[in-house]
Amino acid sequence: DDSRALIGANKLQEPPYNLRGEGFTAAIWDGGSVKFHPDLNYSGKTILGEDNGVSAHAVHVAGTMLGGGKVNDQYRGIAPDSRLVSYDFFFSDGQELLNETNKSVSIYNAAVSQNSWGLDPSKEPKSKFGDYLDFSTIYDEIVNGNKRKLSSNIPVVFSAGNSGPLYS
Repeated sequence: DDSRALIGANKLQEPPYNLRGEGFTAAIWDGGSVKFHPDLNYSGKTILGEDNGVSAHAVHVAGTMLGGGKVNDQYRGIAPDSRLVSYDFFFSDGQELLNETNKSVSIYNAAVSQNSWGLDPSKEPKSKFGDYLDFSTIYDEIVNGNKRKLSSNIPVVFSAGNSGPLYS
């Protein structure tokens, strides 16, 4: 309830700034697709980059980012006039992630990659946390814009903690 006020979103969306995300597209990778919510699915707001089933968590994260406030304006997202491209983070290999990222940038003009997923602390050895893993090199290529593999670079944002209060 307080996140918009905490970061000053309301002030930025009012005159003289009127910053509401118009013309901006974000790509999201989460545990399933973003669809079937009235704040996210109207007038071409959400594009399904892939459709692997609905994820309540993906809908929650996307709503915080750019929900339109159609159900309740108090809960509109930070950039309510922007668009979204939704992907599932269960990629089979690095090439799939590179292809999805390239498509999100070159076709849909995504300006940021939002990722709200990570290793599960209850299932992974603690030694893996903080390591430079296989997919780390892929994200380096995405952020740095490997010209042989991507049409453009894109900033990548990850959640700080995603496994509840014991691990965040």
